[in-house]
Amino acid sequence: MLTPLGTFGANLAQLLVGFHFLIGSLYAVVFRLILNKVQQAGLKLEHSPNNFLLQRIAGFSFDYMITASIAAISIYALREYIVPVLLITTVGGLLTVLYLVWIVPRIFPNAALPNTLGFFGMQTGTISTGMALVKAVDPHFKTNTADNLVMGSGTALLFGFPLLILLNIPVVGYVQDTPMLYFYTLVGFVLYLLLLVGALLFRTRNINVARSE
Repeated sequence: MLTPLGTFGANLAQLLVGFHFLIGSLYAVVFRLILNKVQQAGLKLEHSPNNFLLQRIAGFSFDYMITASIAAISIYALREYIVPVLLITTVGGLLTVLYLVWIVPRIFPNAALPNTLGFFGMQTGTISTGMALVKAVDPHFKTNTADNLVMGSGTALLFGFPLLILLNIPVVGYVQDTPMLYFYTLVGFVLYLLLLVGALLFRTRNINVARSE
């Protein structure tokens, strides 16, 4: 369906395929909502969900996924691009840490550490990376971090769609030899970040005011 869009469509298709874990999370959330409605209606089920068993299955699945993702890294490709990889991951990682240390305690004051680790893993990798870090400080998922990661990843596709568009602009600029598109992309990222952070802080402040009343 995206083929007529040329290079832009090809890159967008690859990004959408990379969001398969979001689609899986949405399936799980919708299924659980339907299951809860069935139970609330008083219908008896032959087997009801066992949260303890589901957590153990999820933990094993995340461990397997992380191991497989590390094993899939090409040593030859990493050796060829080691300098830019180290530069981007170091600078990007530090900026991500600083941002999360600032924003997470304002949004989740009661579980700041696990949420910080979880969102750091998800923003520098995938939801499985975030869950792996959360297990280090919250092995039994007693905080709301796991729910935040799953629900957040499920809604990320909606808020991330403008980013899918923006991410294709520098690729088009590279193909068409138009460096000015890189600057337009940066401006778009900054404006969208300010919009989302402002809306998030505004919503959090209203919730705190409502709770205090």
